[in-house]
Amino acid sequence: MLHGGESALPMLCDLLKDENATVRWQAVKSICRLGPMAKRALPDLIQAMGGMDSTVRSWAAEALVRMGDEPAVLPALMQLLEHDDVGVRIDTARILWRLTNRADIAVPPLIHVLHRPHGERRWEALAVLAEIGPPAEAALPEIEKATGDELVLVRIVAANALWKVTQQASVAVRVLADALKDDAWSLRCDAARGLGQIGPAAHAAAGALSKALDDTEPFVRLYAAEALWNIKRQADQVLPVLLAFLKSEKYWYRSRAAELLGRMGKAAAPAIPALLAPMGDPKEEVRKAASVAQGSISAEDALEGVGKQP
Repeated sequence: MLHGGESALPMLCDLLKDENATVRWQAVKSICRLGPMAKRALPDLIQAMGGMDSTVRSWAAEALVRMGDEPAVLPALMQLLEHDDVGVRIDTARILWRLTNRADIAVPPLIHVLHRPHGERRWEALAVLAEIGPPAEAALPEIEKATGDELVLVRIVAANALWKVTQQASVAVRVLADALKDDAWSLRCDAARGLGQIGPAAHAAAGALSKALDDTEPFVRLYAAEALWNIKRQADQVLPVLLAFLKSEKYWYRSRAAELLGRMGKAAAPAIPALLAPMGDPKEEVRKAASVAQGSISAEDALEGVGKQP
């Protein structure tokens, strides 16, 4: 990470144009860290928002948010909504929503993207509409149509957007449950994660998620277990899967399993003996997750005991 404070802004702005992508990323991250002090970099950040480097655009957008109420930001961003590149328009719509909370500004350009034939851009636009939530109701016809898109990824993100905008689960759950059968494990993961985010309203997908607990891909099994817990709040199906992950050779699985057990609270009490081994794990992330999980499980159990005292 580059440093130097406000005095380094001229150099950092020059580095935004460097041929080396890593240098550009470090420069824009450093500008972002300056917050309101980066106002002199506004023209360069707006220019970066119109560039082809999506990582720089993302950090430039964050820098603009952290800059605060700067009058020159909004007019400059409005011009970028007319940019030739679809990705620039999508990112600009997202930042305009974050800055203004005005769906009337952010949603129309996203609707326009959904009329295009490019699948990857459609799912990106749908993801922003999901972030906007209920205020994006003007895009509902396009979102509903996208749940039947030819591309599975677009259907998954459309289902998530439909849930976030309407809080009506039936269509979204059907689309996501169907995606659990896709050949691509990454899409099955996305589907399971989406169902978990819906929670109890996705109860109709419990059967499909139960089958996913036996998926050949570990990520799918893990996300299916998490989704089932979020939906049913019953530990009997979930615990065996998470206990198996505590013994995984990959530390991320061990850490994530311990974290989920902690979130389950007293329902994960049978897992306390199995959490002893991760307390001595070579990876700090796993040790910390196991320690937090034990504390969460024990604390919830103790609090319930106190509540039952006469």
